[in-house]
Amino acid sequence: MAAQHGLSHINLLPKDSFEFSGLGKILKWTTSVGRVLVVMTEFVVILAFASRFYFDKKLNDMSETIDGKLAIIQNYSDTETQVRDILARQQAINNYLTNRINIAAKFTELGGIIPPGVTLDSMDLTGKNLSIRGSAGSEASYAQLLLALKSNGNLSKISLDNSSYDQTTGTVKFSAQITYK
Repeated sequence: MAAQHGLSHINLLPKDSFEFSGLGKILKWTTSVGRVLVVMTEFVVILAFASRFYFDKKLNDMSETIDGKLAIIQNYSDTETQVRDILARQQAINNYLTNRINIAAKFTELGGIIPPGVTLDSMDLTGKNLSIRGSAGSEASYAQLLLALKSNGNLSKISLDNSSYDQTTGTVKFSAQITYK
């Protein structure tokens, strides 16, 4: 029994103070730092494993929220299409209402400024452009017509296309393009 007792107390380290030598200090420092690194690594792994559940739950909640909002958007897609169609039609009507010319008012206004002795052979209204063709009984009535057109504040542009004087009848034949504001 004595032989067994002696084997359990065998110290393989040298009798001098190995832990205070350079190699001993390095070995002791390496083993203590290694333990700390292993514990810290295990701690980081456990945190990563635990945080995985948190982020999976958060991702799942976000995915459910997105799916719910996507379903709402898809439900309103028909309504949006109808509203866009109505707005497009309304825009066309608004454009017509803002750009239209009250034909009766324009003809009445034109009839009010035409002096006696001037007759119109044709009138063509396209958008804001009015083409007129006619004849004036004299040069004075033609000049009055041009002066009346020039002084009208509702016109933005007047261009004379053609004017000719017929010496045999004493009339002035003309054609003009008038643009309303």
